[in-house]
Amino acid sequence: MDGNNGQSGGSTGSADMLPVASYEWWQAHFARQYFGPEQAGRPVLFFVGSYELESSDVEQARPALLGDAVSALLNWRGNPYEPVALRTELWRHGSREEPPPCLPLLAATVYAAVQMRARRGAGAPAYYDRLAEILRPAVPVDHHVKLLKDHRGTVQLLWHDLDDWMTAQGGERGVSTLRRVAKTSFIDYAKSQAVVRMTDRPALAEFLHSIPDAAHVPGFQLLDHLRRWSTNKRGLSRRFRDALENRADDEVLEPLLEKLAAEGIPDVVTESGLREIRLLVRARDDFVDGWLLSWYAPSAPDVPHDTLRHSVGSITVNIAEPDAERYTLSGSLPSIEDALPCGFSAASATAEVCLPPRNLVLLGEHEEAGGLVEVSSVAVGEPYRLLFDAAGEAAARRFFAEAGERWYRPDETSVPGWCLTDEVEFTEEQHLSNALAAAGMSGVHTRAGRRARLVGGLRAKISGSIAHHCYLVGGEPDVVLSGDSSGEALLHPSLGGSPVRLSAPGYVPLRGRGLRPGSYRLEYCGQSVNFSLHELHGHLSGTRHVAARRPVADGRRIAVPVNGDVRFLTAQGKFEFPHRPAQPRWWTARGTGLDKSAQCYVDLPEEAVWLVITPETGETTITLLQEREPEIGMLSDAARHYWARLVLVGPRNGQHRRLWTRYCTSVLAHAAQTGFHRVRP
Repeated sequence: MDGNNGQSGGSTGSADMLPVASYEWWQAHFARQYFGPEQAGRPVLFFVGSYELESSDVEQARPALLGDAVSALLNWRGNPYEPVALRTELWRHGSREEPPPCLPLLAATVYAAVQMRARRGAGAPAYYDRLAEILRPAVPVDHHVKLLKDHRGTVQLLWHDLDDWMTAQGGERGVSTLRRVAKTSFIDYAKSQAVVRMTDRPALAEFLHSIPDAAHVPGFQLLDHLRRWSTNKRGLSRRFRDALENRADDEVLEPLLEKLAAEGIPDVVTESGLREIRLLVRARDDFVDGWLLSWYAPSAPDVPHDTLRHSVGSITVNIAEPDAERYTLSGSLPSIEDALPCGFSAASATAEVCLPPRNLVLLGEHEEAGGLVEVSSVAVGEPYRLLFDAAGEAAARRFFAEAGERWYRPDETSVPGWCLTDEVEFTEEQHLSNALAAAGMSGVHTRAGRRARLVGGLRAKISGSIAHHCYLVGGEPDVVLSGDSSGEALLHPSLGGSPVRLSAPGYVPLRGRGLRPGSYRLEYCGQSVNFSLHELHGHLSGTRHVAARRPVADGRRIAVPVNGDVRFLTAQGKFEFPHRPAQPRWWTARGTGLDKSAQCYVDLPEEAVWLVITPETGETTITLLQEREPEIGMLSDAARHYWARLVLVGPRNGQHRRLWTRYCTSVLAHAAQTGFHRVRP
């Protein structure tokens, strides 16, 4: 589908299907395609182009074209986007288990950005011309282009709703790639999702094939490689090439490349035409038993399970849970003692394991594996160890000699005859290349290293994403900056304020700088590292209920529980939910008890009079925020039902109970005609 094949027009494309039903079909389609559970931990780019629209299952669902379905729902006598905004408002006060019901409208805005780029348009006028072609009323309306433009702020808020929902899901339905800054318009949001065409994906697949362990390479490194790789390559769209050249879209491209690498590259086959399954060596440092060696098998694309036979038995590989990064292994696994020096192979009708014989193995840190794992690409500024046997010791010594490192007595491992060296870390890429050549490790490649990386700190990985880290306030990490001494390192807080300048290069502690909870982006020499800080309030408790305390205010911010029902009440009797950050999954997974007692700071609305907190277990508490007499007017059904739960509850502070009683009396008086009745004990 494109802008000239009936995208705009009054017909729904199906005589027996209502326009609203078509809108609902597109909502379900986009929710499933872009924001399903399989997107957990992966950056989501809401790209909507001709391929996506044409590949929909139109024969089965017979939906209207996207533009027709959205246009039929819009209000062409005022704010066109108001009907979608009202649906989203109702969704906001519901369970919010599924994405906000604005996906078809947002998809249309992205498609307009794609069309603008395809026709070499530029600026807001060209964008609104394309959007008006897609969203056009069935009955002609004067100035409908102006209506779409004048009420653009509504669409911007809908983008924020989608971003907030993805954040609240903790990455379980995808990681948002939207970057919200002060002057970002919804046009910029739409453009950010329209960088890459579907026609770019074959070339990107070829590029990712050329990067060893691409799924474990940070996005900024993949982007650096792509710029060099694409210099003499064809197959990338003009739009994508422009983005690579002007660097304006780097913050979108980095998570996108990580997503494509993490999804797995299709058609990864061996020379025999079979899918490749890799068996890698893993080393885990046990406090009692020392270095324990075992097998580690990264999951291969489109191979959820298989049984591969070898000379004396078979190996079964299985993905224990969806989107797992590794297989569980069972069956007749080869011994590391025999397979490393002699080689090993196993195969099924569709997949193959083929390990070449080797006496020297390079191991690097691997978060998901919980230890060191065999690597085929290395970079400066990152620590490595060598695993070797007696036949590989000479090559290991040459590696250390070329690195300028002293050879110490290596550590023994759980496999007899195999030892592990101390860590070695390179500061120059040429020295690293020379060391690999001296050791005869031709199968290991160098890659661009991190010029800025985080070390130490009290860290937890969130949503399986290797690009975002969570730390506790007071346990901030240290920053290691390497490279050009003229480069400037800046630490940008997402909540606003001036960036923090860090001395570079060198080792820079972040503790003691008064950093507040929130998200941060560290920029240095064209690269960036993202992390977040979380403050813990309260104490750990093994009991089922933690007594509520008076909320602590900090200027226009106030501390509230991370969990439970929290609402602000206004003088008009309306309620508002605060925007709370998503609870880190490791709080529950590690049994910290923080999910029952932790608090977070939220913005305090100027019109808020009362703060009502209903914990998951325990009593409701009501706190007066400002002295203001009730001004109760018309109340929604949701507000009336909520007040019905509060009329028998009062603030603990006796001085505030009289004002609270006046609020309850006023609510009852105004709601009596709608069937709201006083509840007696």
